[in-house]
Amino acid sequence: GKWNADAQRKLQEAYAQSETAMNQYQQIRSDYRRLLNRRAESLMRTAGAPKEAKKVVSQLKKRLDREVEERETEAAMFN
Repeated sequence: GKWNADAQRKLQEAYAQSETAMNQYQQIRSDYRRLLNRRAESLMRTAGAPKEAKKVVSQLKKRLDREVEERETEAAMFN
């Protein structure tokens, strides 16, 4: 009946909003990751940067890459 059609429409709207929010989140996450990588690479190329700082940045970049892989794996499981 009418109630069922209304409920179905609201469910479809909620699903569409959820998908839009997820797409926006993924875009923001991608942009953030790209900028963070760019910044890390810039520091790694800086001749005057202390050796220890470069080592820390390199380790953080590797950790970020691992976390990104884990999150993408988790996201793929839920899609």
